[in-house]
Formats: sequence, structure tokens, C-alpha cells
Amino acid sequence: MGWQPVDTAGGPLAPAVVVLTDVAAAWQDGSLDASVATDGPPRILLVAAEDPAVRAAAAGTHAAVAVTWPDDRERIVEVAAALAGHRTTRSTRDLSIGGACGGVGTTTVTVALAALAAWSGRPALVLTHGAVPVPLPPPSPGVGDLQDLPVWQAATAVPGVAGLKALRLPAPAPGVDLDAGPAALVVRDRGADEDVDVLVARRDRPGLAALARASAAVAVVADTGPAGERALRAAAAGRRVVRVAWDPRVARAALGGRVPAGLPGAWLRALAPVLSGGAR
Repeated sequence: MGWQPVDTAGGPLAPAVVVLTDVAAAWQDGSLDASVATDGPPRILLVAAEDPAVRAAAAGTHAAVAVTWPDDRERIVEVAAALAGHRTTRSTRDLSIGGACGGVGTTTVTVALAALAAWSGRPALVLTHGAVPVPLPPPSPGVGDLQDLPVWQAATAVPGVAGLKALRLPAPAPGVDLDAGPAALVVRDRGADEDVDVLVARRDRPGLAALARASAAVAVVADTGPAGERALRAAAAGRRVVRVAWDPRVARAALGGRVPAGLPGAWLRALAPVLSGGAR
């Protein structure tokens, strides 16, 4: 068909969003059932109109669409676009991350959460702004209009983490619908903002005051500061609290632009319950 994956950015290829299956070939070699699974990306079956046996075999699979080949080949692009859009809308998780104030590590936590997802095999997209701990180009003119932008294609691959991309915006990432491509997780760095899904705070009086006001369902708390456990639990009011240790290596990694690769493993493991639903 002449369709080839082209790696123009020098990074890892994006995971498949839609898969084409030649039913005749798969049926003849006995791999039809295995090649059309119930999970993974949606499948488009290419079925020859003049082969009733192959069409009958295709009818017993779990494919999303069957396209007659070659008669209806012009439909493939349209069908693939519809399936890809449906899959992204259905499966992409969206997290907004905000800080109780500036300098608490909001951007570092944002990138780390996305990296944890990518390391587990789920493509992830970071939307951030300002000074970032990742080597990213400056915002391009108009890049803030996310609804009209193919964001995954516009984003930059994060070095050393397959399946992780990041895009620097001129301002904190707005909560608008966007084309996230194959991303299973979109993490938005909202800067100093309390109206978010996850609040990053220190265990001090300003941090706990922000936590008490915030709408966040989860708090990531740097486990250092004068506030006691009782005060922390009162501010959380039953919400999940994920504690991460204060570690100078985290600050050094951020200042050196070595996030997430330079982050301590223990620190990353402590952060993982934000994605899994657990808490410490």
C-alpha cells in the first residue's frame, strides 16, 4: 500500500493507534484469530469481495470494521481517522497538577508522573510552561491554541523515556479538549493553582492552608516541614495524601535539566500511588 512508518524526529515511533489486517493472508496461515484480538488498538480488516470463505472467517473476529479490498480502499483513511479519534477520546486519562505556591516542584512532579506512565508502557504527554527541567524548545507562536493543534505531533520526545513527549506552552496548560494522539495519559502543569486534580505542597502552614482550600482529590506532600501529622490529616479532610521525601538529588536533577532520568528511584516509587490510586 506504500504506507511506511517514518521516524522524522529521531525518537521512538509512536505506538499503533489503528492496525490493518489482511484477512486472506492471516486466514491462510492460521493466524487470523491471534491477529485480531479483543484488546489493543482497533483493527480494520481488509477483505476480498470475491472470497466468501474469507469473508465468513472475518465475520467471526472482533474487528472494528471490515473494508472490501480493493474496491473500498478509499474508505480506509476516513475509517482509520474515526477509529483513532474514538479510541483517544475513550481511553486517555487527563491529570492537572498544581502547586500550593511556586517552587514546590510542581513541574518536576508533572514530568515524573508522565514518565512513570511511559515506563509502564502507556504513552504519556506533558503540557508545561516556563522554566522546565527537560530539554524542550521554546513555545512556538500560536502553540497555546491547543484545540486546533495536533499536540502529540507538535510535542518533543523526552530523551531516555520511550513513549514520553512534552510540549512547552506560553502559559499554564488550560483544561481544554485536545488531540492527544496515542497518549494514554495527559499531564497538565498548571503552575501555582489550587483548582486541580493533584496539589503539590510542602508540609508547612502555607502548604496545608492551600490543601484545605484546594479542590484536589490527591495531595503530593514533601514530607518535611514543621506541620504535624494531625494538622496534615485535618487539611486533607479524608483525601488521599502521597508523601515524597525531601531529597537534594531531586532539586539537582531539576536544576540540571535531567528530569526524569536523574530522579532517585525511591522518590519515583513514592510518587507512583498517584497513578495507581494508593496512598502512603
